[in-house]
Amino acid sequence: MSKQVRNLNITLILLEIHHPKFYVLGEVERPGAYDIASVPNVLNALALSGGFKKKRRLEEIAVFRNEGLERPIAFKVDIKTALRTGAALTNIKLKPGDIIYVPKTRIR
Repeated sequence: MSKQVRNLNITLILLEIHHPKFYVLGEVERPGAYDIASVPNVLNALALSGGFKKKRRLEEIAVFRNEGLERPIAFKVDIKTALRTGAALTNIKLKPGDIIYVPKTRIR
């Protein structure tokens, strides 16, 4: 007999990375895992994932990173403004295990 546990909270802590990859999820054409060696920054990663779908929030892109902490850190990247103004996005370097999330709607 199996039991269900309600309101279960789980914390995943990444201890070791064997294959340096980053992940692109959400409203992109080809979400998935990619080799980090060939992609140095967020903009290149988004291009590698095939670009954006029609319904997406380019000003709300989130990058999640685990720096060995109990909880990952997250920061937003405003690709929409950067592309409009010509601001450089090359300073946002990816690290192994990073997750880039392109949302369909606003992140709260």
